[in-house]
Amino acid sequence: MKEIICDNKWLAIFSEAIDLLGEGEFLMEKSQSWCSWTTFDRLKCWDCDYWNAGLPKKSDLSITGISDGSVWGQPFKYSSIAHIILPKRFCTDMGVVKEQNIQQLKLPLMKINVPYNMNEYLLEIKLF
Repeated sequence: MKEIICDNKWLAIFSEAIDLLGEGEFLMEKSQSWCSWTTFDRLKCWDCDYWNAGLPKKSDLSITGISDGSVWGQPFKYSSIAHIILPKRFCTDMGVVKEQNIQQLKLPLMKINVPYNMNEYLLEIKLF
């Protein structure tokens, strides 16, 4: 494992991302933001697959994780998140291309000392 991000940092990451990119929806067509994520458990003993949805709503955020019944469909403890990807562009099933300005997240992530990678396609926080 590369680094551990404490719960209050995850809360700050999600709060900043929601402020800058917008609250999401479960359906891409209705969402102004999008991300994919996986957990350590899913990497260790399941299928190594990723979930995807819009960013949670601010009301979905708790001090320890994403609440049950949220945009993400089930609860996730911040400590369980192994990798989150925020694409610069995402394309709906109807062919509509949506963009999110991931560049805006650079400064907030640097201010709270969160390790991340960014390229022309995505911003990721990868803890393995």
